[in-house]
Amino acid sequence: MDKFYTSIREKYDPNDKRIAGTFISEYPTTRVGPNSAGERPIVKWSADASYNLSRFGGMVSADADPNNPDELIFGNGWSAKYTEMGISNANLTEKNIVYLRYADVLLGHSEAANESGTGDPYLGINLVRERAGLDPLSGLSKELLRDAIVNERVMEFAMECEVYPELKRKSTFGGTPDYLGDYIQEFIDTYGVDRTLKAKDYVLPIPLNEVLGNPNVTQNPQYQ
Repeated sequence: MDKFYTSIREKYDPNDKRIAGTFISEYPTTRVGPNSAGERPIVKWSADASYNLSRFGGMVSADADPNNPDELIFGNGWSAKYTEMGISNANLTEKNIVYLRYADVLLGHSEAANESGTGDPYLGINLVRERAGLDPLSGLSKELLRDAIVNERVMEFAMECEVYPELKRKSTFGGTPDYLGDYIQEFIDTYGVDRTLKAKDYVLPIPLNEVLGNPNVTQNPQYQ
């Protein structure tokens, strides 16, 4: 239960309908041989599956018994949003890449209303939560609702390449709150990575061609 992916998945309410649409929970594998029925064994996600930072970390063990469900488990973070199961190659998906979703608009409305003190800050976030089968929020302070909106974005847009820029937008190195720093520190602590949180984690470098092509553009200080 100490793996980073496990900790992300377990941040969801068990009744959250988004779990099934966000994570792949099982799949037929070719990594081990066929079972006694001559079929591909079904591998299921488990919080108890081994996981590491290697390329194959979290996959079912290649020497797992194809007839033993206790060994047919994986702990990898596979996104159900882009991977299409049931076809010859799950990577040949025809699922669309999402650039903007209505949920983004709704959560943006809640954030704007909460920060400005005008409008109903619960309107957007509760519509998102209603769709996910969760209870509505009410009676929170401005700070707690801000935290709730950030958390809802993490749950709603997991694996859509939106979480890092969203957390970065609301975080400052050494600041309060520091959503991005909390997540990075959790990763460091989970895997025992030999590094410390630093200001460089909060900003991306300006592309080199932009810096070289315009004398008025200077690289971000953290990358100089």
